[in-house]
Amino acid sequence: MKFTPVAASLIALALFSAPIMAAGQPELMIVAQAEAPQEVLDFLADTRTMAEFSVEELADRFKQARKLSKMDGLAPEVSDQLKEIARAARAEIAAREEQAAKPAEPAAEQPVVEQPAAEQPVVEQPVVEQPAAEQPAIEQPVVEQPAVEQPAEQPAEVAAPTPAEIPAEVADLLNDTRPLAEMSPDELTKRARAARKFSKSDNLPEDIRNQLAEIAKAARGELVAREQPAEQKTPEAPVVEAPVVEEPAPTIVEKPPAEPLPEPPPAVVEVPAPAPVEAAPVVVDKAQAKTLDGNAGSPEAEAKAQEFLADARAADKLTDEELRARLDGIRELMAGNELSRDTERALRKKLRTERDVLRDRVAAAEAAAAAAAPKKDDSAAVKPADKKPRKDKGSKFNISIEFVLNDRRPSEELEDYELERRLEVYRQSAYDRQYDEEQRDYWRAVMERDQYLLQQRLLRERRQRQAELASRADDEEYDVEIDREYEPDRPRRDVYAAEVDDAELEDVLASAPRSKPKRRYSVEEIEDSPDLRESLPRIEIDTVRFGFNEAFVRAEEVGNLDRIAEVMERILAKHPREVFLIEGHTDAVGSDAANLALSRQRATAIKKALTTYYVIPAANLETVGYGERYLKIPTAEAEQENRRVSVSRATALIGELEE
Repeated sequence: MKFTPVAASLIALALFSAPIMAAGQPELMIVAQAEAPQEVLDFLADTRTMAEFSVEELADRFKQARKLSKMDGLAPEVSDQLKEIARAARAEIAAREEQAAKPAEPAAEQPVVEQPAAEQPVVEQPVVEQPAAEQPAIEQPVVEQPAVEQPAEQPAEVAAPTPAEIPAEVADLLNDTRPLAEMSPDELTKRARAARKFSKSDNLPEDIRNQLAEIAKAARGELVAREQPAEQKTPEAPVVEAPVVEEPAPTIVEKPPAEPLPEPPPAVVEVPAPAPVEAAPVVVDKAQAKTLDGNAGSPEAEAKAQEFLADARAADKLTDEELRARLDGIRELMAGNELSRDTERALRKKLRTERDVLRDRVAAAEAAAAAAAPKKDDSAAVKPADKKPRKDKGSKFNISIEFVLNDRRPSEELEDYELERRLEVYRQSAYDRQYDEEQRDYWRAVMERDQYLLQQRLLRERRQRQAELASRADDEEYDVEIDREYEPDRPRRDVYAAEVDDAELEDVLASAPRSKPKRRYSVEEIEDSPDLRESLPRIEIDTVRFGFNEAFVRAEEVGNLDRIAEVMERILAKHPREVFLIEGHTDAVGSDAANLALSRQRATAIKKALTTYYVIPAANLETVGYGERYLKIPTAEAEQENRRVSVSRATALIGELEE
């Protein structure tokens, strides 16, 4: 039986996908969606109209959009958006070239001068036909995408290949429909290399190249799976779901169970969430952009901004309080929206640089304090010494990228912080085309196992903490005293989780509101009232980073919720009817409706992580989404400070959880 290339590719894809589909994929407990590398997010964040770019900038934007749209692993909607930007940029270039050519046309027609009236029809015919003859030279690059990096005349010479031009070697690859399990390692290696080589050929149609890339990826994935130690290949077990979370742990162990961990299916780690509304091409609201970024700036605000910019004291030479005060001052100034666009951008750059200094310092201090904490000789069922230290986040910053990229140790041999660091580095490098595709396929395969193992460890640690909380129910040192009465003379400020220590996090969540409540309110009333919302001291959860259009918590970032979650666990252990409010926010890029939906997804993602990996019942958490309603930095541009989730203890306004 003879297979056509297309039929063969479909059969190969079905065979490759069948084991994954048959394995079953339990619902993961973190809200996730398609993601993109930072380079793509930064590119999409430039929301200027095409008319604002110079011809040189348009050419660069066209090339970059075309290049990024071909990245492996991009979500289809993101790739389509990049292609649309490339087409728009090329169309703008063509329009400007046509406009620039118009003044020259009268000069070319002057010798004709239209002297004899009888000759006018003869003169008009070339004038009509000439633009038609030149039309393909202008418009063809917009349609023919291969013309990106060639002179204008080059695309006319490039013809799309026909199926008859497919080499015999390529046809053999497409027609070989044997299951990968039946191939030897040598055959798989040759198959991966040949498919990868042909997938980069410009002489093949794009759909054939994509099929070859899938064949190479499947062959490499099979090779990586065979490289795993034999004892790891046991029948597959599902990811632990919520029922396990509800059960008390009968036994606490220091290390993972003796039985080997199952080999996870390729897609077990991150389950795509429903496609976000904001995935459509970004439409810039010019009126909003003018309101947020178009002001000239007030003299007073501009003068104050120049003071911050001229402050030559190095951030790493300031004390924590001095640096925190400077960051608060910059944020407060920008929140007033009285700065010119250039001044605001300069301050945002300074803010990003200096907040990283403070956050690294706080993380290192917390890690050092955890390491230096004395072990208590507790006779309870669960001793602190039996519990694995969890505040080792600072250690991962000491591991170089080069070391991580060359790390071939099995996932089981890595500490949590090493797994987290490897996932961070691999996630970025797996999209970077400067690396060999075979290497990037290997990184993707390792990421799947690293994430799965890290999630299993997080679930075991949750059961350990649940038993520990139960064993220390009567321990007064473990109690968190919460403020029930409003104290008008006590100032309460919002804090950024990564910029303060554990004591201040506890103080914020244990504080009473800034104003005395008049009655009990619903969540909807708080959502609709800026005054009620402002009365609650809150923690900005900046330890979890949401990229542009992202609403999920990565496995390697779940541990960044530890410090906040542990305070909440201790509060609920003594006061099980307390209620916390989780707020989701976005930046101002995109429509109001899209951002509102995205902000709700972000709040839900944090709630899901807290209830899955920590001893926090879902009933004690309420969520709201504010979209772009409360911008930390008023700008129409993409801004990380505005993409956030915050948490506050809202019992004083909502009332205690009903029994």
